[in-house]
Amino acid sequence: MLGHPRHLWPVLSALVALAAGCGSESQQDLDLVRDSVEAALETWKKAERGDALMSRSPPIKFHDDDWQRGARLIDYELTKTYRDTDGAPRCAVTLSIQSRGKSKTIKVTYQATTSSKIVIARDPYS
Repeated sequence: MLGHPRHLWPVLSALVALAAGCGSESQQDLDLVRDSVEAALETWKKAERGDALMSRSPPIKFHDDDWQRGARLIDYELTKTYRDTDGAPRCAVTLSIQSRGKSKTIKVTYQATTSSKIVIARDPYS
């Protein structure tokens, strides 16, 4: 594990704050989160730019340090979409990535908000 990236703390804090006020989110919100995470991962897998996600409706802002560092997404499996104890929608995913010529499989969790745009960030504790 690479530690806890400090630049994600503001994003995660905003996610928690927004989720705390949305205790009555429906299954549709979880489906939207799952679909959005899948769209973001497909964009990464196809080696497309993240800007393409912002042109969607609703727009998706996707944060993943491995992608930003240039790792290649070989494959992924969405294993579970659920609400955390704080009510925030989360999506557990197994990623197969290649970085610096080495392949690895990691399990991660993405936390998301669904307001005017969808913001997805990888949980640094996952």
